[in-house]
Amino acid sequence: MRIRILLFLLFFFNFLNAQIGIGTITPNGVLDIDSSTQGILMPRVALTASNSASPVTNPAGGSLVSGTIVYNTATNSSGATAVTPGFYYWDGTNWLRIMKDVYNTPVYGLFAGASQTITNSTGAKVSFGTTITSSGISLAYNSTNRTFTLPAGKTYRIDFAVGWIDIVNGSFIRFALFNDTANTKISPAAHCESVANTGHQAGSTTFFHIVTVGATPLVVSVRTTGGNTINTTLGDADAGPTILIQSID
Repeated sequence: MRIRILLFLLFFFNFLNAQIGIGTITPNGVLDIDSSTQGILMPRVALTASNSASPVTNPAGGSLVSGTIVYNTATNSSGATAVTPGFYYWDGTNWLRIMKDVYNTPVYGLFAGASQTITNSTGAKVSFGTTITSSGISLAYNSTNRTFTLPAGKTYRIDFAVGWIDIVNGSFIRFALFNDTANTKISPAAHCESVANTGHQAGSTTFFHIVTVGATPLVVSVRTTGGNTINTTLGDADAGPTILIQSID
């Protein structure tokens, strides 16, 4: 009987300290899976938003444990809480994407426009015809519609500047970033005003804005959003309007 108990205890404690090998009899970690032809399937779930653990639960009860990994199959929510298909891990508060793909490939583009005349102080789009530099995912610029398409699933900083504006007779003009599809202003306005009452005056203006794009690409444009002037000249050969678009996540 004593021998049996001793053998049982030896087996039990050996089991508690054992490593698990699948496809190998010499595991090199607590779990070692070896295969040259097959992969591992992680749990596949349909997440509802990056800030909601649902539908994943802790089988032991209580809060979901940080470090939980799943493969999300759904496109849900929007803006900062948007989720799209891919691998995510739970950090205790949010699902964070971990797969290296289009969603964490950087986006960077600097574009400049030639000297141009704005004929409407409300709703006129600024043109950016020349790509100065770009990297990562290509930014689609539509020269006909004067719009940029921002890839989905990222947060961007957008900087707009005009180094030289010719306005007259105490007039002013404003620019802002627009959701071109919805025709809505999504940034604060940049303001340029001539304080003189006669003649031509030169000015400049700039704005920057942070925008988060959800599961659907966002089409944006820079437009005039107010003023009391027409035929305003933006820039010359050396100081035309510029826009810098860069992902920051």
